[in-house]
Amino acid sequence: MTPEKIEVRTPIKLVQFVKLASWSESGAEANALVSQGQVSVNGEISTARSQKLNGGELIEATLHTGEEVSAYVISQE
Repeated sequence: MTPEKIEVRTPIKLVQFVKLASWSESGAEANALVSQGQVSVNGEISTARSQKLNGGELIEATLHTGEEVSAYVISQE
């Protein structure tokens, strides 16, 4: 799977990025994905919902459907 590139204003919280990437339908679902250890930042599982992303990070997740997704955080200039 080739990671997509998602351009965002940084810094952005991990949970906000998960929702913005359309990997969840709600903030509550995004919170659940992160708190359940289904999201990793640069290969390390993160359960810190408020973790700040500054651009350049590779975010990977396993959604509740079992689908695996990934994206690079691209900082808007």
